[in-house]
Amino acid sequence: MALSRFPRFVRIGMVLLLALASAPQARASPVPYALDSRYATIEFTTSGLLGMQGYFPRFTGHLTLDFQNPENSMVNVSVDDSAITMSVPLAVSTLRSAAYFDAAKFPTVTFRSLTITVLTPTRFKIHGALTIRGVTRMQDMNARLVSAPAAGTADFLISGTLRRSDFGMVADRDLVGDAVGLNIHALVELQKNP
Repeated sequence: MALSRFPRFVRIGMVLLLALASAPQARASPVPYALDSRYATIEFTTSGLLGMQGYFPRFTGHLTLDFQNPENSMVNVSVDDSAITMSVPLAVSTLRSAAYFDAAKFPTVTFRSLTITVLTPTRFKIHGALTIRGVTRMQDMNARLVSAPAAGTADFLISGTLRRSDFGMVADRDLVGDAVGLNIHALVELQKNP
């Protein structure tokens, strides 16, 4: 059927419709969010004779979430390591000391994701750069999406294990194990219309 048989405005409309129909569908862009410390926790546990549990109550974080293509998401977190809370309060000054975090010289711990690998629709591996005491090492974290984005929130559980000796924390080896467990729980309120 020849387009010339139709009035000019109809021909223009038909060409526009054909162009729109053949254009690739727009993909949702990753959406940035701030990690709110009121709705998140960062916890660590140590093993050994002096196995303890501690928290970092002061931190900032920036997430870029793409639920359609999770591998495009990103995580950046900065933790104030001088604000440690411990199950044994006397251990706080020890962890702030030069033998451990050396908080006076290195006041922040940072993690920056480099890649995110989708394992299942709700489980992911986050590979990134962890910096403690000015030393950067590659670190893998396991992430699980607990609540579906349709609920209006994204509820994440993130866990991993690091070796403190990799960051120069070698004091008290006979009392504190080298492996340190990390657990992060973050609840993010999603935008209604990103």
